[in-house]
Amino acid sequence: MTFEIVRRIVRCCGVALVVTLTACASAQDHVHHFAHPSPTLSDFTVCQGYGCRIQKHIRLEPFVWDEVAKIFHPEPTSAGEERRRLGQAVAFLEMKIGAAIGASTDRAAAETFNTGPDQLDCIDETVNTTTYLRLLSQHGLMRWHVIGTPNQRGWLLANLFGSTDFITNTAVIMEIESKTEFAIDSYFYPNGRPPKIMPLTEWRKNWRPLPNDPLLQPL
Repeated sequence: MTFEIVRRIVRCCGVALVVTLTACASAQDHVHHFAHPSPTLSDFTVCQGYGCRIQKHIRLEPFVWDEVAKIFHPEPTSAGEERRRLGQAVAFLEMKIGAAIGASTDRAAAETFNTGPDQLDCIDETVNTTTYLRLLSQHGLMRWHVIGTPNQRGWLLANLFGSTDFITNTAVIMEIESKTEFAIDSYFYPNGRPPKIMPLTEWRKNWRPLPNDPLLQPL
């Protein structure tokens, strides 16, 4: 056994220990534990710092929410149009709240162990996006979709075997008419960029943005 193989095994075992305690828990478990089931504009919690290591209480001023509501007026006339607007709304909230919590510099796909308070991993992003969707739903801004069950893909030892399909999580919405589930994934883009919204079945095939994707550039 070569030194490089041993090094990778040791490194992967270290990753496995941390991930077992964080990312290996289901996305639904994290949302259940960290996201308020009925957030209000005057008090809701967001996560940052990797694995919801840091939680901050947020209050959105009415004029900020007015800007969110404007995104949905006039009302979307199709499910596809509503998904586009949901992406805009999530990006807007992420930008405003990122500035408030010191996470404006959150990079695309924050790596494991990058636990700076300005960085959000897939768990943070899944919890926060689900919270934003709950706020949008409670205010009647989701008409073509309902919030789905957060989802997880990948496998723990992917890095050891040279695979890019490491464990990651996403928020989910479901189109009411077709019952099609869509990933709404903010993790792979920097703060304030629209999340990737795509059929969950496609996301589960290890989707990730191409290196030349313009949305990978910070705002």
